[in-house]
Amino acid sequence: MDRQLSVHFRLDEFLRSRHYPAIAARMRPTQREIYRLRLLCHTVLEPIREYVDRPITITSGFRSLELNSKLRGSSRTSQHLYGEAADLVIAGCDLLDVFGFAVRLPNAYQRILYLTSTTVARPRFMHLSIVPSAVDKVPLLALKHSGRYIPCTVDGWLEKYREICRHS
Repeated sequence: MDRQLSVHFRLDEFLRSRHYPAIAARMRPTQREIYRLRLLCHTVLEPIREYVDRPITITSGFRSLELNSKLRGSSRTSQHLYGEAADLVIAGCDLLDVFGFAVRLPNAYQRILYLTSTTVARPRFMHLSIVPSAVDKVPLLALKHSGRYIPCTVDGWLEKYREICRHS
């Protein structure tokens, strides 16, 4: 099921699981879910790809109910289930810089969650999501630390991040 979603992203990149490849191989997103993945690529991922000028690795894209239920810490209402979210890493890039760029993209996304590892100063990956019906709404931004989502603003996210680092 290899279909081009945008210039730099293919559907098969969103249908993988490192831990559960057999489940991922059975996933078949609907046309509606593929449309949402395409929207995610065009409104969020392609602008980021152009900004960093290097490949982006999707570590988690579309998820079936079966796959989602196997993943520790995943939500039963995860936007991954609807083709509206992606977790990503970018080799050789400072994710803080990428996050700073992404929060200023036009409001084509509903939330952008910057997920961290146990060491706050060295984030592991970024979670980005969209809600097609919320394209003209104000984005919801949050940082995740110690399992908690901490709301932040487009202009105040870096200060909030530094505050988290100081108290970690």
